[in-house]
Amino acid sequence: MYSADAKLKEKIVDTIADEREVFFEKNISKKAKILDMGCGSGALLVKLKKKGFYNLFGMDPSQESIDIIQKYGISAQRGNVFGDIPQELLHKFDIVCFTAVLEHIYELNRCIEQLKGYLTKGGMIYLSVPSVEEFGKKYRPLAHYFNHEHINYFSSISLDNLMRQHGFTVYIQQPKEYFAQRQRQEQEMDISSLYQYVGEGIKDEINKDYIARNSIVSYLELEKENETKIYNRVLDFIMSSKQKIIIWGTGSYTLQMIANFPQLSDKILFFVDNNPLKIGKEIVGKKVVTPSQIVQVGQDYPIMICAIRGGKRYRKDVT
Repeated sequence: MYSADAKLKEKIVDTIADEREVFFEKNISKKAKILDMGCGSGALLVKLKKKGFYNLFGMDPSQESIDIIQKYGISAQRGNVFGDIPQELLHKFDIVCFTAVLEHIYELNRCIEQLKGYLTKGGMIYLSVPSVEEFGKKYRPLAHYFNHEHINYFSSISLDNLMRQHGFTVYIQQPKEYFAQRQRQEQEMDISSLYQYVGEGIKDEINKDYIARNSIVSYLELEKENETKIYNRVLDFIMSSKQKIIIWGTGSYTLQMIANFPQLSDKILFFVDNNPLKIGKEIVGKKVVTPSQIVQVGQDYPIMICAIRGGKRYRKDVT
């Protein structure tokens, strides 16, 4: 989501881990056996260890991440939520953390059942997901919320409904605002929830979720109003240029713009991105190059920065 911009990603991950650390210190015993499923490089686990939690374990598909975690003296092994549960980890943990992942998962029911297999009797799952209740309260581009990465959108009600179908009830649920990247002063909201397994007897209780619907409808109305203003400025800039232009950024925001206005492709010289996975690829027949390759053009071309995050910082890179 944050391309190859390691500093931005590290800052965001660290800030979010701080928030989750506070949640755990307030609500979880230091002696609890905790598994962080999809732990990445262990930002949360490392912070919890520093706060005195000592029964910690990490699991992640990346061996590189596992190697980093183990350097901090934290037990970890390579694996993922849909893999076979190792016999030695079956029903071992009091808490399973699954943060910033559920919004990406297609097989939700299978996922929750897999996580349940790691829990002790009466164990709990800690979930953290973006909150659909934020939609419409502050304008952000459509691609910020609706993109190829997020396929599930939760309110506190819909998350409760999902967990109830698998025998879990809310132990603590705390929608919480935080600054995901303080330098940009952009508030985000997530739902941080701790669910305890109590058995299958409650699974038929479903509450209608009007919050999510109303929030999305409100957002789409706001998006329609702002989209017209933004795209009019974009079109004026691109179409009035006598030269071809360079597009800095190849994320969802850029792809949305091109999809809405395919005629713009004729005005694009090439795209610029830091992500090594995108370098050399083509979008609408135009190559993606590194920032350093701009100077090789040998002529000044207008540059349009097209990014949801970090636009001001990219402007400094351009200048």
